[in-house]
Amino acid sequence: MRVAAVASLTVLSCSASPALAAAKKVGSARRADDAAKVGGLKASRTPKPGRLLALDKNAQFPASVFPKLVLAPGQAGMLGQQGAQGQTGPQGQTGPQGPQGAKGDTGTADTSGFYPKTESDGRFLQISPATRQDPAATPLGAAALWLRPSLDGATPKSAEFKVLNDGGLLATGTPTTGQIPATGCGSRLMWFPSKSAFRSGTAGDCPTASTVWDTANVGNYSWAGGQATTASKDGAFAFGDHTVASGTLAVALGSTSVASGTISFADGTSTAEGFGSHAMGFDDRAAGQGATAIGYRNGAMGDYSVALGYRAVTGSGCPTNTTCDLSTLAQNNGFDGSFVFSDAGSTNQFAATAANQFSARASGGFRFLTNTALTTGCSLPAGSGV
Repeated sequence: MRVAAVASLTVLSCSASPALAAAKKVGSARRADDAAKVGGLKASRTPKPGRLLALDKNAQFPASVFPKLVLAPGQAGMLGQQGAQGQTGPQGQTGPQGPQGAKGDTGTADTSGFYPKTESDGRFLQISPATRQDPAATPLGAAALWLRPSLDGATPKSAEFKVLNDGGLLATGTPTTGQIPATGCGSRLMWFPSKSAFRSGTAGDCPTASTVWDTANVGNYSWAGGQATTASKDGAFAFGDHTVASGTLAVALGSTSVASGTISFADGTSTAEGFGSHAMGFDDRAAGQGATAIGYRNGAMGDYSVALGYRAVTGSGCPTNTTCDLSTLAQNNGFDGSFVFSDAGSTNQFAATAANQFSARASGGFRFLTNTALTTGCSLPAGSGV
């Protein structure tokens, strides 16, 4: 390499001088057919020491002065220490979705009887659907909806709710376990499994407070329906409007009727207070044990007594041919075993005067017949006597 020649070169300045003119003269001496020449000099020619050379248009020595040097590579330096880790760059954009995977193996058949399995199942039921849902066809009597929640620690399942495709309905529970579904006023259909009790209708119009269908007024195995009815004892049954069955196994029907005696029966607007008593009609009262009052404002006050018709009374405290309030008479203050029949000939009460007495008032007369042809017997015409 001709390095020594390079050191003796003199760089021309950009000012006008005889030397610059000489350099330009040299540049003009190149031939057009000599592609290897640079600035009028061959690239392989070695400049003489002290010779003036013109710079190229980039103010650099021409290639004829500094030919391309090829140097042998030196030895690699020692590896430097690794620099500190840079900050985490921003997250890149989400790439395109990959291809769908292969179909999995078919699972084992589900024989539990519970569904829906998936939303695509035709038996899947939605909550608050916009349109009616029609599950897939199933055999008659099969379950269209079947819920079997389990109470903690209960074995077997403690509750079950099932709707069959033919309209059948089943709701089960565990006696003495659980809370009443609702209390207070308002309309509802209520099954109370803890007491095996049923309610249907309204406990009373809101916002008026009502407790007739609260836990304290719901008897075990009782049934109440209608408006504000009460069945507060075991096996009691009340239906109608404000009827009350407050006796064990008692039945109250109609409007405001009360059956407070054990296994008593009251309908209409009547009251049955005695054990096994019956009061049927308008404002009848059966206060004695096994007593029966049927008709209009009759009072069977004595045990095993019967009061029939219109204002008949089998008790003391309500004299004959007077009008009295049956509700003011003392319970069981009557004539036991007496029987009173009263017609509608008077608005006054017709009352018994002794126990085990048969009394009848028939202002239109009496007929006692002794054959089926109605030809024999005796008759007491109206106003007649013996």
